[in-house]
Amino acid sequence: MHSLTMLGWDVREAPNETPADYRAGPEPWPHSALADDAPLSARIALEISRSLHAALTEAGLTDRGLAERGDLSHTSVGRILRGEGMPDFRTLLLMEAALQRSLWPAELHKVLGEAVEEGLPPGAYPRDREPAEPGRPVTTPKTRAVLRLWATGKSHAEIAEELEIATRTVGKRLASVYEALDIPPGEAFALGVWWATSHENRME
Repeated sequence: MHSLTMLGWDVREAPNETPADYRAGPEPWPHSALADDAPLSARIALEISRSLHAALTEAGLTDRGLAERGDLSHTSVGRILRGEGMPDFRTLLLMEAALQRSLWPAELHKVLGEAVEEGLPPGAYPRDREPAEPGRPVTTPKTRAVLRLWATGKSHAEIAEELEIATRTVGKRLASVYEALDIPPGEAFALGVWWATSHENRME
């Protein structure tokens, strides 16, 4: 498994454990501290939730008000506020656009640094998943083209249209990266962190 312990917690899903389940102490989410074994995604979910609470207070908006302004689901906004899920890229971008402020942790690099275990840096290959040949990436140029669009929050259909390929091909190329990195299918957040910090995203 990847040494960065991350769970998907997409707000559209219903996970058994949520970021808020890792609270330590009596304080309510998002004012609480986190347990020492909280995964990276819980730490980032906490920071996003805190930023979102502050932004809504400053703007005088409720979760429903933000949902209407940003063409979002108020259920998803509420789950993020309560620590029940992580926003997908599209939801995060729409919330930031509606509020005209960043919600992503500005010091993410520090959060990542604290979460690295056993010396594996973000963006590195998981143990036993090194490319078969030195210097050979786990992604191909075509897969990297898909990843670059995927990282902007585009849907599989939008990526397929822009690259003039089949939608199922987009899914297959992303699935190949999940498999190569031993990231469970659907844990988009883990894949997003790897791609954002990997040297492969700077390759043609």
